[in-house]
Amino acid sequence: MFSVLPLPNERAAELVADPRLPVVSFTGSGPVGAAIRRSVPDKHVTLELGGNAAAVICEDWNSDEDLTFAAHRIATFSNYQAGSRASPCSGCTCTSGSMTGSCRG
Repeated sequence: MFSVLPLPNERAAELVADPRLPVVSFTGSGPVGAAIRRSVPDKHVTLELGGNAAAVICEDWNSDEDLTFAAHRIATFSNYQAGSRASPCSGCTCTSGSMTGSCRG
């Protein structure tokens, strides 16, 4: 079994279509993922495509300690095992009065 098989783009279509490989797993852009899915309609295809999930810092997290903690967690987990699992965020948004309620649960 291969987890990652780097190869030039011009060889990718041949590999995806190879009947010896029953499963295709791809992480990348939406257009490339859609092309893969269309090219092998009878194979099991797993796609993780170009998400930009946000991390929201609610306005009640406003102390220096809260913001430092949030910044460290976002920086750590937005890059944790990058490329091999869904990232908790790849873009971050700080709110200022745009949300109601508390995020502290």
